[in-house]
Amino acid sequence: RFVLNFSSERKRMSIIFKEPKGTIKMYTKGADCEIIKRLSEKSKNTEIFNKINHDVECFSNLGFRTLMVAYRELEEKDFYNWREKMHVEELNLQKKHKIIEKYYDAIEKNFELLGATIVEDKLQDKVPETIKEIKSAGIKFWVLTGDKMSTAENIGFSCNLISKQQQIFKLNCLDNDIERIKYDSCREIINFFGEFQKYL
Repeated sequence: RFVLNFSSERKRMSIIFKEPKGTIKMYTKGADCEIIKRLSEKSKNTEIFNKINHDVECFSNLGFRTLMVAYRELEEKDFYNWREKMHVEELNLQKKHKIIEKYYDAIEKNFELLGATIVEDKLQDKVPETIKEIKSAGIKFWVLTGDKMSTAENIGFSCNLISKQQQIFKLNCLDNDIERIKYDSCREIINFFGEFQKYL
């Protein structure tokens, strides 16, 4: 058994194992945005994919935690070659993290979609009331989350973090903008809202 661990950057995790009959399979679960882009073209062009994708979107808009599950079969020779190359390269401790990410990314592809999981993530008791009281004292909230925007927004409403009376700004970026956003724009965004709050 070989586990490709979850991380907030990867937004997914995988497990590779050999079945009793000798077939090597990889099963992966993760955020729909990560799983979808790693599906085979055949899997994305099916009625099942359209149905699951639609349901995941609907449930996430309601504030539920959603994940997609996919799998692929691996050729034994390809898997062992992949594992050996990664093992040799990851001995370089200074670049170990980047090397592992590169090899994980290389093998987590061409999946077939299995399904999705939908979980209700209930708030602890008195969370909405507590946040409301803290905000009434003039304390500002900053929340960092890995959720989809629709999920985060609905949870924000349910716990009184945001309200319908507030003006809500939504900032989106494409995948190829993420690195630029991380190092260039985040500081500008924070500065902008810092200045904007003077007028609230």
